[in-house]
Amino acid sequence: MAGRQQQQPKQPPLFRPWANPGVVQMVAPIHDLPKHPEKWLPKFNPDDGLPAEEHLHNYMLGINLNGVVEEDCVVILFPYTLQGSASSWYFSLPPGSITNWDMFEEKFLAKFGDDHTIASLINDISNLKAKSGEKIKDFNSTSNKFLNKI
Repeated sequence: MAGRQQQQPKQPPLFRPWANPGVVQMVAPIHDLPKHPEKWLPKFNPDDGLPAEEHLHNYMLGINLNGVVEEDCVVILFPYTLQGSASSWYFSLPPGSITNWDMFEEKFLAKFGDDHTIASLINDISNLKAKSGEKIKDFNSTSNKFLNKI
């Protein structure tokens, strides 16, 4: 028994976050990403008050203006727009759970989108009125912002 080596206990694998495939799992082909997207991607932090739907519109506008047409790029870039609790939400999703843009958009809106029911929208519209002494142009601007959310 003198010539036998003692077996070492097996070590758990090291956690390497950079090697984690992440939430987004796109099928090949993966296209080249545009240069410097951090300079033109809009940011979304739910605490800033920007509606999630408006962020999606701003994101699509940026994507279109920068010539991004491939779905894999659209999906891979979207997490870089998320900040605060939106970023935390993204990193809490199971690895590989996002495989296309429709799925990403659906999950994003389910979490951060406007969840008004038709009844609550009708109630909000019927309660919309100018404040005492409010200028008509200010009320018009406020009511247009509200209507644009619908």
